[in-house]
Amino acid sequence: LENINSILDLSKIEAGKMEITPESYRVLSAFHDIITILRMRAQEKKLTFRAQVDETIPNTLYGDDINLTHIVMNLGSNAVKYTPAGGSITLQVEELPTRDDGMLLYRFTVSDTGIGMAPEFLDRLFLPFEREDTSMTGKVSGVGLGMAITRHMVQMMGGHIEVSSTQGEGSIFTILLPCPAA
Repeated sequence: LENINSILDLSKIEAGKMEITPESYRVLSAFHDIITILRMRAQEKKLTFRAQVDETIPNTLYGDDINLTHIVMNLGSNAVKYTPAGGSITLQVEELPTRDDGMLLYRFTVSDTGIGMAPEFLDRLFLPFEREDTSMTGKVSGVGLGMAITRHMVQMMGGHIEVSSTQGEGSIFTILLPCPAA
């Protein structure tokens, strides 16, 4: 079902039909739900999961909470999938200073001690249907659409995503996302 939903999301993106629907939402409640789900998935796989949410984040934000949840869940789920038992995952959410009074800037970081990626694969990571061929990826379900969809959603929301990774040591995904003050 997850693969079918990813294919449908990619079809919406290619057809120009994926939309951002901003509204006021309770951000801390959304983060709590994400953290709870990722913590459960990590525990099932015998991983350490840490969450660090900046206490200065306002209770209510204006943005697309459904797509934001999708983005963070995709990064966290990938970290769980590609981190062997005994590893660790950290989700960090920070508010950064900005010069624009009407906008807030957030940094979302998902880091893991997983299998990492080869430097030559990083150039293709955000392309549809791309998966690095390793002994572990053959054991993990997926079709290589999650990161392409994630990048597109981040860009639609006016943000930027970057990754650093070292094979055998893990990966760090960082998203910078502007958000209008509620």
